[in-house]
Amino acid sequence: MTFDKTLIGIFLGGAALAACSTSPPAAPPPLAPQAEDMVAGPPCHEENFQVYFASGQTTLDETARKVIGKIVESEATCELSAIEIEGHSDASGASDVNLAVSRKRAQAVQKALQDADLRVKVIEIIAMGETDALTSDGLATPMNRMVEVRFRK
Repeated sequence: MTFDKTLIGIFLGGAALAACSTSPPAAPPPLAPQAEDMVAGPPCHEENFQVYFASGQTTLDETARKVIGKIVESEATCELSAIEIEGHSDASGASDVNLAVSRKRAQAVQKALQDADLRVKVIEIIAMGETDALTSDGLATPMNRMVEVRFRK
């Protein structure tokens, strides 16, 4: 019986010393990565950029060139197979002229992207003219004088 009390005393004394220890506890093992942590980079296929133009214009201004820079920066972090460039115009003027303007706007964006050494080789241009306007009133609004650039996986 005395032997049992001695063992119990040693056990309890050791437990008390361990509880008073000043060394930090061992670090827990690292957690397994969660599915959302394993996604590499932004959802690049959901990237869209808008480049706006002045009425009747097809050349890029300083603001448009800044957007081109953002497109190139974003593309560098993505693995893309293609970029889609959709040109739009407002409803002022004849439909055939608006279609040509929207195509020239898209081509201006394409050229700027290619001049910036974009890695993507497939660039699709779509000229919408005044169809599929972003504003429902169909008037000559700045929102409709634009090119939308979409990333494709």
